[in-house]
Amino acid sequence: MINHNDDLITRVYQIQLGILDFNLHGLTHATHPYASHWWSWPLDIMPLAVYYWQDAKNYMSSSIALLGNPALCWLTWPTIGFLAYDWLNKSKNYTAGFLLLAIVAQYIPYAFVARISFIYYFYSVTPFLILGVCYLLKPFVYSTKTVYSSIAYYYVAINLILFMLFFPALSGIEVPRNYTTHTLLWFPGWNF
Repeated sequence: MINHNDDLITRVYQIQLGILDFNLHGLTHATHPYASHWWSWPLDIMPLAVYYWQDAKNYMSSSIALLGNPALCWLTWPTIGFLAYDWLNKSKNYTAGFLLLAIVAQYIPYAFVARISFIYYFYSVTPFLILGVCYLLKPFVYSTKTVYSSIAYYYVAINLILFMLFFPALSGIEVPRNYTTHTLLWFPGWNF
């Protein structure tokens, strides 16, 4: 099926056209219960349940779900806004510009994808988003006012607490089903 073309540039160009055609026109009518739109990924509206098990008495359950940490994901748009503001208003701050470019380049192309998509496409944005939030918090950490520096430390603590809270649903650890249903299922679309 591979055309043996000696012209590497032409071959790479043809492959890119095929990828573009697939993203714009392929699987446009496909459905899946865990499919989600690109704009919903930072909001954690529809996590992707990869594995689920529940005992016959509905007492214990185990799941593996792809879900971003809400404390991080919910700061996506404020972080993008802050980075854009900082880059444009501080004599072209190249750190903010690089982080903004990295986040936008990894994320915004999915706005043009017409086919079915899932939250795990947002995972390539996550490392740059973490760096962007760290950049956002840096003035708070180095502030001489205790109130401001406390905000950064509380934010890190909230991230750690949420990680520990959701770890059973992310890792497949067997836990009481009541823990999952009463503590972790924050929104109607969540099911793990």
